[in-house]
Formats: sequence, C-alpha cells, structure tokens
Amino acid sequence: MAVVLITGANRGIGLALVKAYVGRRDRVFACVRRTSDRTELDAFAASQPKWIEVIEMDVSDPGEIGRVRRRLEAEPIDVLINNAGIGGPERQTATDMDYEGLAEALAINSIAPLMIANAFLPNVKAAKGKIITLSSQMGSMQSASSDSLAYRVSKAAVNRLMRGLAAELKPQGIPVLIVH
Repeated sequence: MAVVLITGANRGIGLALVKAYVGRRDRVFACVRRTSDRTELDAFAASQPKWIEVIEMDVSDPGEIGRVRRRLEAEPIDVLINNAGIGGPERQTATDMDYEGLAEALAINSIAPLMIANAFLPNVKAAKGKIITLSSQMGSMQSASSDSLAYRVSKAAVNRLMRGLAAELKPQGIPVLIVH
C-alpha cells in the first residue's frame, strides 16, 4: 500500500487519480480548495473512508500549506502529485493580457507546485518516494502559438522549476517527474 497526496483532487484528472489509487487500495490524501465543488469527491470519499481523506488546502496559500504539512508531519508520502491548476484568464494573448490573471496563473500553476514539493519533501524522503507534477505540451518552447499565453507561460515555468528540483534531488534518490 502506497500513501499518495494529490492536489486538485476534486475533478478531472485529479479525481481520476484519486479513484485509481483508491482502487489499488492505496491511502490517498485528496487536497482541494475550500471553495471547490467537491460533491463527487466527497461522495466517493464517503464510500471509501478507509482509503481516502479529503483535506482542504489552497495550494497558493503558504499558511494553508504549512497547516497541512504540520498535520501530516509523521506521514511518509510515497507519491506526491501536483495536479492543481487553472487555465488562466479570459484575455491572455501577448497584445491583450489580463496581468492579474497572468500573475494568478503563475502563482497556482508554477510557484505552488514548487512550494508543495518543498513543504512535503521530508514526507517524500521518509518514504523514499517521488514527486510528480502535471504539466502540458502547451508549455513547450517549440510552440509558436500565442493563444492561452498565461497558461503556456505558467506551464513552461513549472517545467523549468521541476527540472531544477529534479537536478537537486537526484543525488538524494528522490525522482521528480513532469508529465502531461
């Protein structure tokens, strides 16, 4: 049995990962924002109370991350999955950018995964686990498209941050994977 922490666990890929790990009988900490629609996640958690615990945590709030880290301090984490993310603002081209929306996309999609990885690194080390961050091909520097630019920039940034983290943690035997 593995212990898995998943951010953005209330819908889409995050919820599918929760269900897959619980189906394997792994213990899952499913992290969601307090304001998220978590109806389906809560119903699933109620049917699997031995395997899943829903935890409220806004990945862009260092105080909330710290609170959850203290709560899980003694819990080795085999797999940490940074899945939480946003698509960015309505206006996000190079000539028509919502700068506050760009900053929010960078905070949630780029900076938060690094904060989460560092906060729970002692847990991952204790389990000799791994860190996985969900990214996107849209973060590739090869793409010339300017649509969804805030999202693309945030994914390029998280890719670079995670590559840096991977290089630093490799000597310690902690794999850091970036997947899309």
